[in-house]
Amino acid sequence: WNSGAFERPSSVLGLKRRSLAFRLAAGSAIWIGAGLAIGGVVLAALYTDYVERNFDDRLSVFSDSLIASADVVDGRFVLSRPPEGPPFELPYSGWYWQVDSDNDAVYVSRSQWDFSLKLPPMTDALRRNYETLGPDGQRLRVLDRTLAVPDAKGRYRFAVAADLAQLEADIRPFHLTLAISLAALWLGLVA
Repeated sequence: WNSGAFERPSSVLGLKRRSLAFRLAAGSAIWIGAGLAIGGVVLAALYTDYVERNFDDRLSVFSDSLIASADVVDGRFVLSRPPEGPPFELPYSGWYWQVDSDNDAVYVSRSQWDFSLKLPPMTDALRRNYETLGPDGQRLRVLDRTLAVPDAKGRYRFAVAADLAQLEADIRPFHLTLAISLAALWLGLVA
């Protein structure tokens, strides 16, 4: 019975065990990472969609308020109670509204100061969402509605716009927290 000859196969067998264990651990780490990454992408997309819908709903509320303030006095289009408050009164605040006719801008929010929103030509679409540039190069999300106001001549477009930086400021911290949490979870599961 030679103890030296017996140890050699054992050490070779030990390397194979370590190699198999390493491959199992590496494979598990990859599959866990892939699963967490897919879950993270889905969660981030769901949260982004939720925040964007809330942002659009807020634009819609201001748009409804703007439309409700439209009136015709002595055959002339007027806004009786346009949306007010800090977002629409501070110059370049990131929140803007504008009412224009087929010909020209009729009313603008104080927040626009000396700036007029660059909007595409009016269409027959009742409601449109799109992006445009605002003062100081702000990226704005716009909700516009084109309507015929009873007893007023022509069509009027009611546009409300908000700075997309506010939307991104709501989304970015969640994405960062999610990424850090999933990375920590991955490290914990792999360990």
